[in-house]
Amino acid sequence: MTDQLVTISYPVLSPVVDPPFNYLAALYFLDSGHLLYRRPLSGGGYQSKFVSLVDAAAAFTQKDIDTGWLPAGVVRWGTCSEGEYFVYSAPAQKVTLAMTKAGDDPQDLTVPIPRTVLLGVGATYYLWAVQTKVFDPNADAFHAPFPNVYDDGHICWGQNRPGPAAPMSARKVWELFFGSLFNQDLAAGKSQKLDNACTLLRTLHGQKAGKFPNADLVPVNKSIRLLIEHILESR
Repeated sequence: MTDQLVTISYPVLSPVVDPPFNYLAALYFLDSGHLLYRRPLSGGGYQSKFVSLVDAAAAFTQKDIDTGWLPAGVVRWGTCSEGEYFVYSAPAQKVTLAMTKAGDDPQDLTVPIPRTVLLGVGATYYLWAVQTKVFDPNADAFHAPFPNVYDDGHICWGQNRPGPAAPMSARKVWELFFGSLFNQDLAAGKSQKLDNACTLLRTLHGQKAGKFPNADLVPVNKSIRLLIEHILESR
């Protein structure tokens, strides 16, 4: 599979009116929420580039930004207009989850799952699957083979409240998802061979499968990198 082209949009700038005095550099706070760094060049003209809030904060405070030791599985961390974000990846493993149908008591299912990738942005979370043994941002992304996840990877939490994204809570959020009560919502289109994710998980439980059938994953037709960068750029 090949990645589809993702267009990253930056604000269209009107001509910048510079201050009527000599200056070494300027930082413009645009109404789009972006920051524009601009400085005159000795040979004439200007150098302009967008900078992040983290870069600006470090420049103004003259202090390094240190997250401390990040938990195992957290492969990326940063900030955006909605607050902190993180990317967490858990290896393929077995989990026990609870699933219910309308009017039925919950059934505990012990099933193998593929490697998963969890993105938390502000108070919003996304989940996908990959087929690789180790995390690779360029790996093809697949729809998470579980109910309660929208086609774009957005998790529907129901009554659960995971709280704002923070790297130190990444594993707890991942565990909260798999510790939630799964229903039949958003279960379709998560298996190549079976009608929905619930049927797939019940089949794996009944077979006492030792490994998730990666060939049954439904492709997104984008890499994990492109999916995450597209979401972050849209903030």
